[in-house]
Amino acid sequence: MKIPLPLSAITLGTLLLLSACSQPAEQNATTEIVAEAAWQESMQIEGEVIAPEKTPVNVPGSGWAPRILEFIVQDGSAVKKGELIARYRAPRSETELAKAELELERKELAREELERNDTKRRTEIHADQSKVNADLQLSDRYSGADQQLFSRNKVLDTIQDQAFLKQKQGYLNWQLSQTSVRTQSDQALLRSQVESVAQKRDTEANALKQLEVRAPHDGFLNLEKNWTGTTPMAGATARPGDVVGNLPDLTHLVASFQIPEQRTFALQAGQTIEARLMGNGQHVPLKITRIGKTASPIGEKSPVKFIEVEAAFSQQQIEQMHLTPGQSLTGKLIFADKPKVLSVPNIALNEENGQFFVFRLEQGKPVKTPVKLGLRGPTRSEVSEGLRAGMQISLIPPNEQKEKSAS
Repeated sequence: MKIPLPLSAITLGTLLLLSACSQPAEQNATTEIVAEAAWQESMQIEGEVIAPEKTPVNVPGSGWAPRILEFIVQDGSAVKKGELIARYRAPRSETELAKAELELERKELAREELERNDTKRRTEIHADQSKVNADLQLSDRYSGADQQLFSRNKVLDTIQDQAFLKQKQGYLNWQLSQTSVRTQSDQALLRSQVESVAQKRDTEANALKQLEVRAPHDGFLNLEKNWTGTTPMAGATARPGDVVGNLPDLTHLVASFQIPEQRTFALQAGQTIEARLMGNGQHVPLKITRIGKTASPIGEKSPVKFIEVEAAFSQQQIEQMHLTPGQSLTGKLIFADKPKVLSVPNIALNEENGQFFVFRLEQGKPVKTPVKLGLRGPTRSEVSEGLRAGMQISLIPPNEQKEKSAS
């Protein structure tokens, strides 16, 4: 015989049953049992082949004289070492060189004229000196002769002429020395002028020898665009030192990827990238070799910042796959790939002063437990110390759980 239960007892039993069923579901949603398991995290990325080392190609020469472009190879052309890339003309240098050569000819004529004048002046002085010396000798004869043979006036004139001739002889000697000094001074000034003009001639001649640009090594020429977005073309004017373009070093190529900043905290050098070249579909295993230090947007319309990640190709890969800058590729960046490891979700981790900890549950109560982390991924992190398999951790801090329960 069944004893009927009161309605209140039936209602109470139903509520207890519902409570018992709902409680584990809430714990499963906010907790996790730590266990050793396989762990793999990856992310799909896209990038391109680039040459980080580029040799700049500049307009040859020095100074400020403009150059006019006569010939240049097309943008993106493959060039060999020593091959002609561009050729320029320098009309101003040509004009200045012709003027300098003409000026040197004039200076040469001036030097010859100076030497002729010096020779002529010296000849005239020597002639005067010879005449004075002859007159002095004649005066000496009169001065030593018997005065009774000549009149008194004749003797006085002879004495006066002898004094004048000696003064004139001194003056001519002074003129000769001054002529030497003046000639040496004029010659020094002329030499200085010749050196200045010759230096200018050599500068312009050297500039006219530097009008060709040849490839320093093999590569694909990338021409520089100006502020209007156009590349150099025949007839354009440039100055020595202006950038024409660059020549990537094809012996050193890398795969460049742009990764969102918020997903890069787990990046480490040496992580694997399973890349695939677009077009031919060749698979290329790579390792991260460089991680950018600063993040920046890659477009004007998007505020999202990215960090550049590079993975270098080996020389064998470059030669076998005929890699060139600009090739697109896709890849799978593997953050973690371990067959058996203790890991916890990143949302369960808390940090204070550089120390990570989780809330471990003991008899339903949260216990703050410090942990030491190993490898980290975008969603989970390896725990090397602090937890063991079978422990239950809370995915939400206790204060958030209380707020959630209250709501």
